[in-house]
Amino acid sequence: MVYQPVERLLDSSYTIQDYLRDELRAIAREMSDMTALELRTTGAPPVRPRDGMIVSADGVGWNPGSGAGIYGYVNGAWVPLSPVVTAGVSAKAGNFTRDTSLASGTQSVTGVGFQPKAVFFLAAPPIGSKWMASVGFTDGTDHSAWAIDLTGTITGGLGLLSSVLAGPGSGDYQAIQGIAMQPDGFAVSWVKTGTPTGTITVAYLALR
Repeated sequence: MVYQPVERLLDSSYTIQDYLRDELRAIAREMSDMTALELRTTGAPPVRPRDGMIVSADGVGWNPGSGAGIYGYVNGAWVPLSPVVTAGVSAKAGNFTRDTSLASGTQSVTGVGFQPKAVFFLAAPPIGSKWMASVGFTDGTDHSAWAIDLTGTITGGLGLLSSVLAGPGSGDYQAIQGIAMQPDGFAVSWVKTGTPTGTITVAYLALR
């Protein structure tokens, strides 16, 4: 819409009623002829965001999570729309690592391109670990996870908060015990037990 108001002098032959009528007609013409929605790119977030808002962020002064692009405000968060519109993204596969000697804490995984509704994990524990592999999946609320050790024993099940396990022994491991979905990925909460060592690699599949 490129409507621009017309400045005009009012007199007895052209009254305020005439002016308002013509301007409203001009607005109606512009709206009916609109073939595209033009957004002004901004470097600052809206002061009062509301669900349903669509904005164009510059990614520098304001980065809602995935750099420059088009975002929609959904359920209290800015969600990137560009991957959905331009690439039809419905899933993203990737991986991340974790030094198991680190203390318990949160690890953010970004670059997914959207806010996942569910995430699958497949972990490859360090060499020398008690565990051969572990797998888990979560929608942020409900979780399931299983791990198999060197003896072939499987542990885990439905409702288990831990999504992956890794450690050299049964009493030394790191486990994902929580996840928060974010506009450009997710953040996992690692809990350390005992004195694990080595680096774990976690492959993930995030679903939009």
